[in-house]
Amino acid sequence: MPTPSELVSQLHLTHPHLATLPVLDMMPQSMSLTRSTSPRIRRPANFSSFPEVSHRRETISPLNNQQVETETDTNATVVSNPITQWKRGELIGEGTFGKVYKGLNIATGELFALKEIEIHSRPNDDQVTQMQKLGEEISLMNNLNHKHIVRYQGSHRSENHFYIFMEYVPGGSIASMLKQFDAFSEDLIRIFTRQIVQGVAYLHEMGIIHRDIKGANVLVNEQGVSKLADFGCSKQIPQMLTTSLEESLRSIRGSIPWMAPEVVKQIGHGYKADIWSIGATVIEMATAKHPWPHCHNGLAAMYTIAMATAPPPLPEHLSLEAKSFLQRCFCINPEGK
Repeated sequence: MPTPSELVSQLHLTHPHLATLPVLDMMPQSMSLTRSTSPRIRRPANFSSFPEVSHRRETISPLNNQQVETETDTNATVVSNPITQWKRGELIGEGTFGKVYKGLNIATGELFALKEIEIHSRPNDDQVTQMQKLGEEISLMNNLNHKHIVRYQGSHRSENHFYIFMEYVPGGSIASMLKQFDAFSEDLIRIFTRQIVQGVAYLHEMGIIHRDIKGANVLVNEQGVSKLADFGCSKQIPQMLTTSLEESLRSIRGSIPWMAPEVVKQIGHGYKADIWSIGATVIEMATAKHPWPHCHNGLAAMYTIAMATAPPPLPEHLSLEAKSFLQRCFCINPEGK
């Protein structure tokens, strides 16, 4: 399976006017924590059609001279101005940890997403574990700064609730767009896939595995810019693995139909499992269904993925280049990804 950087080099925008995507500077004006602001090096990569490229990490086949920047743009300075005056608006989502509302910074007029988590006065073991995981998620997100990653903007604790302030992405998720508009054209799939791959490449460079890439966890703003969200399953991988972390990486985390075989088999959840999930999300965008539509429940999907000797069925209407891209994502042996 190729690395995210190799996947970036394979993606091709068939129309020249799509070469440069409009990207808004979503740098938050207020945060309660200071993030690292040291600029990262921006590397140009060849942006081409889905080619046959070497599986070696260092090799990218240049097919044309079109250049895209695959690294984050962090030239702007992040200012630490906490959100201290705000109001909670309408409910816009609900997850494992709590509810998500639209929030208004009444000092600046900015909108943000507000995740609200109830704090129990006498938490049980599960609730303590849940809050520990939430702390890990906040610590991880506080260091992220990329245009294709939903931005963390701070947090606040009251007597009964814990609040997390996030960048507000008004367009909803890719999954919700598929429900509304049905399957996407291949041109649109290429655009979103390129952006997802760039976001994942950044995470991997930061030593982070997302572990739950799917349409529901990719948000899209009004300018068509997609952003990876929901880092509740994510893990930061240190240079030296501990026994407990190795055991954690062998546990099943994520959404079953988008999981790689090695995750379902509990062999391990490495960086390459994210590549499989990218391929699964491409199929989702192409069909408005998950990659194993004949599996009607999680148990059936787990069995099918664990026993798979071939990738999931590829949509017939996709181009040869797109199918080649998917085949590279869906290597059964993780060492080949």
